Amino acid sequence: MRILLLEDDPEQNRILKEFLTQKQFVVDSYLDGKSVLENLDRPWELYILDLNVPFVNGLELLEEIRRIDRKTPAIIISSENDIDTVLKSFERGCNDFLRKPFDPRELLARIASHTQNRPSCFLIDEHYRFDLGAKLLFCEEDIVPLTKKELRLLEILALHEGRVASLEEITNHVWGYYQEVDGTSLRGLVSRLRKKLPAGVIKNHTDVGYQLEGRVERP
Repeated sequence: MRILLLEDDPEQNRILKEFLTQKQFVVDSYLDGKSVLENLDRPWELYILDLNVPFVNGLELLEEIRRIDRKTPAIIISSENDIDTVLKSFERGCNDFLRKPFDPRELLARIASHTQNRPSCFLIDEHYRFDLGAKLLFCEEDIVPLTKKELRLLEILALHEGRVASLEEITNHVWGYYQEVDGTSLRGLVSRLRKKLPAGVIKNHTDVGYQLEGRVERP
């Protein structure tokens, strides 16, 4: 699992990153909100955000994250413990609030509570599979290269196992909320992804959306 960690104290940042890395997480750590904002197109599976950080504070950053990603869990870590701050954090879209100081083992427990039972792999056919955790497409044991938009399209289709992903859901996930996307751009993206998958596995439901054949395999 890939985690974004925002903690402006260098020593605390190092301690948390080392702890989570030892627990087999992939951790991208940042010391300020601006650096996170410049890299929001990366495919994280969990956000851990401090509030009082330089340039762009944690609440502003969380609000921006939720404009483009409403599903990925976000845990706030903060020394602020007043109820107004806690309520604002949940209003902006956090899933949990952990007050400093805390034992890293408690953070680990919070992470587990928000990520357990997540699907791990989408089996497209006997040769192709999409690893939802690593965000990699495999043909047998070979990785199939995908662009960022192709990856996000495949991801939203896989997460709609057995269902149609609507045109709005797709454009929000791939391009972000409130972005104007014309049909030609979406059809072009679907066409490019189809060339990297077995024939016929992406079904077009005219004026409704797209559906990916296959099934989720859970751990």
